[in-house]
Amino acid sequence: MQDESMESLFGAPISVYSESDALSDGLYIDASAKYPRESGLRLRYRALFTVPCWKTCVVPSEEEALRGFSERVFLMAVLLRFREAALVLPPRRELAFPFELGENRPEPNRQIVEAKLGLWDGEPDKPYILFLLEGED
Repeated sequence: MQDESMESLFGAPISVYSESDALSDGLYIDASAKYPRESGLRLRYRALFTVPCWKTCVVPSEEEALRGFSERVFLMAVLLRFREAALVLPPRRELAFPFELGENRPEPNRQIVEAKLGLWDGEPDKPYILFLLEGED
């Protein structure tokens, strides 16, 4: 009903940019598709990352990779930290939690990761969680 009033006030949308569009344009990394086992162990919902969050928190540095660290290891660390924060903080659609990076990272060792709950392309039966760095849109 509210959509109808908005449309009558402003007219039909010129275009709608969906989550599927962002994924196909390379703005999101679908962790649930890339690592279904790891994501499924930690979350009930589809897990997506913005590219900057994925590169900062999940992709190991060269030195870390040489020492045996992998995307899987860092993905599990982010998801575990998120799960811990979600259990402690009051329920809401958005939350932020600190995440400690490895000591050999060029970025600051501590990042604030935000997690936002959404509905994939507006469909109520397709919830997802988007992980992004603090300050990202």
